[in-house]
Amino acid sequence: MEPKIELRLLDYKLKIISVKKPSIHKLMFAIVKIAFTNKTKCSFFSFTETNDDYSIVVDHHGFEELLPFTNDADITLSHSDWIPMHLSGEDLQRGISKIAKYLILPLADWKISIMAISMYQCDYILIKEEDYETVIECLSAHIPKIYDESQEPEIVFTKQNGKAHYNIKKVHKTNRRLLRKQSVSDESRQHKITLPLLIPDTIEYCITGLYNMDTFFLIIPTLIGIMFYETDEYENNEIFFNFTKKEFDISLVMETRLLKKFPHGILLNIENDYWKLIRIGQLPVGFEVFGVVASISQPLEIGNIDEYYISSYHTGYCFIPSDDLDLAKQLFVQKDAKFVTSNKTCFVEVKVNSFLNGIDSEEEINNLTSQENYFETRFPDQIESCENGNRTIDESLDELDKIENGIV
Repeated sequence: MEPKIELRLLDYKLKIISVKKPSIHKLMFAIVKIAFTNKTKCSFFSFTETNDDYSIVVDHHGFEELLPFTNDADITLSHSDWIPMHLSGEDLQRGISKIAKYLILPLADWKISIMAISMYQCDYILIKEEDYETVIECLSAHIPKIYDESQEPEIVFTKQNGKAHYNIKKVHKTNRRLLRKQSVSDESRQHKITLPLLIPDTIEYCITGLYNMDTFFLIIPTLIGIMFYETDEYENNEIFFNFTKKEFDISLVMETRLLKKFPHGILLNIENDYWKLIRIGQLPVGFEVFGVVASISQPLEIGNIDEYYISSYHTGYCFIPSDDLDLAKQLFVQKDAKFVTSNKTCFVEVKVNSFLNGIDSEEEINNLTSQENYFETRFPDQIESCENGNRTIDESLDELDKIENGIV
């Protein structure tokens, strides 16, 4: 019986950019416009800070808006355009490990390199544009319906009564046989964990979104502070922060210590949902390597462990529930994993509940009010009343100039 799932390739061509740490402020104006305003055409934007760099994944509209602020000395750009895709369906559970057998493992068998961006709302797998036909051919053996939102009609593959129907050019038979032959001969090797794993045991992370997008403007000052000015606060810790925005979905991945910076009641599911970070590899991996996500996701699938995965420009970061860390380590060891200590030798112990306990309602209200007053004081011309009474940000380019002068 065919699984009740379908694959959707989105109508985006994404650019992947690495920004050097000292150069991020040169892009600050453009990033603020893309991430926090409605004066942008960009509808897919992901921002990740790590020890190595700032990784930015952006659609072609956003890339055009970033270009005037960049130069070759500050950024490194992936040569390929990338297409995001996601699975949906009745038989599908949430999490990268839950989609591994349909997407990640088959693509690894066919030696196709991927990137992954997990959001609170959805998991996206990114493929190179030049691998498009091969990806469809590969995944058609595992997924009964494949749609491409950039095509007309959208459906590019369907399987009915055991018969496959393609609406695209198929991979040449000779190439297909070669790919399948390679995937069989290399299968036992490529799912071993060949890169060292680094786990900052004392740091916990939160993966969250917003209860209500109408409150987004309230956390913009906090996000600006974290994205551009928080680096020194990490001290000797492993650095990881991710902000991803797709149309009207917002996703955040951050250390739990940062939650106290946000107004109470705005972020989703932060009271008891804590995650551990696993960094894959100590050195840059590159875009030609395949099977990295598969090597991590396969044992987690076997152990029925939830997983988020975010690829940076240089390497990958996996997140698993804190309570499952010991089991995950056992499963990784069975795949020949080697664990290494961080180059950041001193970790600061995080008391994850310190900002949740002992806070009375008056303090919570004061926290929310101070955020509102802060935004109104710093950006008074950016607030206007809507017909429904909600407040939003008026993002004209002139007003953005005022923001830049006020926060840089």
